[in-house]
Amino acid sequence: MEWFILTLVSAGLWGIKNIVDKIYLSKLRINPTSMAFVMFLFNCVFAGMLWFIFPIVTDIQLIFYGVLVGLPHVFSYIGYTHAIDKDEISRGFALIEISPIFAIILGAVFLAERLAVTDYVGIVVIVIGAIVLSIKSLKDLKISPSTKWAIFTAFMFAVYAIIIKFSSSMLDVWSIFFWSSMTSLVLISSILFKKSHRKEVKRFFSIKKRYLGTYFISTMFSVSARILFMMALAIGSASLVQGVSATQPLITLLFATLITLFFPKILKEDLAKKNFLSKLVGIILIIVGTVLII
Repeated sequence: MEWFILTLVSAGLWGIKNIVDKIYLSKLRINPTSMAFVMFLFNCVFAGMLWFIFPIVTDIQLIFYGVLVGLPHVFSYIGYTHAIDKDEISRGFALIEISPIFAIILGAVFLAERLAVTDYVGIVVIVIGAIVLSIKSLKDLKISPSTKWAIFTAFMFAVYAIIIKFSSSMLDVWSIFFWSSMTSLVLISSILFKKSHRKEVKRFFSIKKRYLGTYFISTMFSVSARILFMMALAIGSASLVQGVSATQPLITLLFATLITLFFPKILKEDLAKKNFLSKLVGIILIIVGTVLII
């Protein structure tokens, strides 16, 4: 069950980063893609530190696998920032958790993964719970405006997980993280050819130092989450790891609700009774699905 604990801790750390990202997007009104660039830039600072701590693989043929991991990571993170920018954090992120469905299909096709019936049922129940969390109202079933970005991100995140699982048989986690991080930064740096993105990035770095420091620290949580996620994939089924990581909306909602109750000026989550009911149903389903997988 080591993979389960690693995945759950990873989801919790990512939940913290989700909240910080939403706060910065809401308060700064910065372009989501531009903010994604800042995250990847900070990400590489931590990746650079690993170079001096762990023996990073430098064989060109093996580096290729790390580069492969970095490709879907860029697109999944850009999609994620757009998804949470367009709606409440709990809803904007929730539909991304249909990713396990894509992971089951891709895992079966490319990794020949086969799970127990209860595992499949658990993953489906978790996904249904995530979808319920993304619905505006149980009465009229209005879909969140972040839906298209969330579905795109879900697919790219599933591809990301499958490639990590495949690459982990060739590379150690530290090398995968290092080379995928460098690849992601190189790719997203292409947005700087556009003047509007350069202005947005410059505006981000002009904010007060303590806010910049807070975002840098939040990236440390994200880095830790990614490394733990990769470790979980290295020893566990890609489909199951993706399934358990779908509990993340529950953790994010918990953090968002606490901040709304005690610090409403920082972040405001919709806690109206009719909307909270749909969220509660989603939470229960996610918990039931997780129990089935354990």
